[in-house]
Amino acid sequence: MVSSCKVHWFHQALFVLLTCWAVVLGSGGVANGQDPGSADGEGGVEVDYEELISSGLGIDWEVGPGKSKIGSRALIDVPAGFRYTGKQGTHTLLKLFDNLPGESEIGLLSADGSTDWFVVFSFDDIGYVKDDEKDSIDKEALLEQFREGSRISNEQRAAAGMEELRFVGWAVEPYYNEESNSLEWGLKYDTDSGQVVNYFTKRLGRRGVMDCNLVVAPEELDAVLPQVRSALTGFEFAAGEKYSEFQAGDRIAEYGLTALVAGGALAVAAKSGLLGKLWKVVVFGVLAVGAFLKKLFTGGGSQSESV
Repeated sequence: MVSSCKVHWFHQALFVLLTCWAVVLGSGGVANGQDPGSADGEGGVEVDYEELISSGLGIDWEVGPGKSKIGSRALIDVPAGFRYTGKQGTHTLLKLFDNLPGESEIGLLSADGSTDWFVVFSFDDIGYVKDDEKDSIDKEALLEQFREGSRISNEQRAAAGMEELRFVGWAVEPYYNEESNSLEWGLKYDTDSGQVVNYFTKRLGRRGVMDCNLVVAPEELDAVLPQVRSALTGFEFAAGEKYSEFQAGDRIAEYGLTALVAGGALAVAAKSGLLGKLWKVVVFGVLAVGAFLKKLFTGGGSQSESV
């Protein structure tokens, strides 16, 4: 966990960043009071970070209940108490959380009014993935691959000025749900600031795979996962994109379920913690980039990754 000093520093840093952004966008959202990182009432300014994210950054939130489009590939019934944003809002948030999003990240789901955890949707156009490996996934071999991938990734993270993400092991072992054609597993990583879990759900479709990746602190996984699974029951591929609509002549993926799990090691996801939560680092892809907040407020590195 983060020391109270570091939490206080992070609150101040995020306050400056979000407040400046809100001013640029013509929105306020800052309330007078004490700094939330100072439980003893030391001087400071109380900032409702989640309110800024909800209404001060120009993100188009679609609040449930209602149906939302996930790009052109899929739909989701957003339940009451949840919210969804499309590609533009997703990219805004991922940049805020110290990431460089790519074209594949097309949607984000979270609890309404909170980003303590969230699910990022991205589509991988790899073709139809056969599920004939569902009973033969080599979990031990995958663990070895993850450890090696973590070592290589940390060399690149060090060059980018980011702290290490040390692979710990399974948070949840991989399993395949034949009813929903989904592959799920969770990975646990350790950092100098604490631990983080990335829980992967890959929904197989006719022309590729929709990644529905949950970013959550390890201590919150057991409580959050049932909510996320329930929300994802409202996910469905669009007409013509469903796994069951495969036709002869459709492109077949060059690899199966085991390789899908192995690819998850290249998409370690976490986030910058808010309101005293564990400070985490998000990486989409094998190369960590930016470390924006840390560099911006400690004076180190480049500030070219603007948000």
